[in-house]
Amino acid sequence: MRSNYLLQESKMKQQNVMDEIRRNYRNNCWIDFEIYLYSNGRLIIVGSSDLSYFHNLEIIINAPSYMSGDTHWTCDPLDDFMKLKIINDDDNDADIILEFYSESIL
Repeated sequence: MRSNYLLQESKMKQQNVMDEIRRNYRNNCWIDFEIYLYSNGRLIIVGSSDLSYFHNLEIIINAPSYMSGDTHWTCDPLDDFMKLKIINDDDNDADIILEFYSESIL
């Protein structure tokens, strides 16, 4: 089963997406993430407990304005590995910063 998450809804839905990812993966020892595709202004980040075979998580971000970091990383689901920050919140026109935290070196 693959879960798709589109981070361009209301602030409440964005936080629900983050909570659902944490809840679904809390029993795993790790989650591998990688940038799967960036095309036509759409960024797709995939995740799985083993990306060499499959991915069952997609985070879709439309029109990202800036990216920095590794293209493949591992996170511990028990840590606070993902944070969502909302800035410039002007009546549904918010800028979103999605940060991933990892101590692994791949």
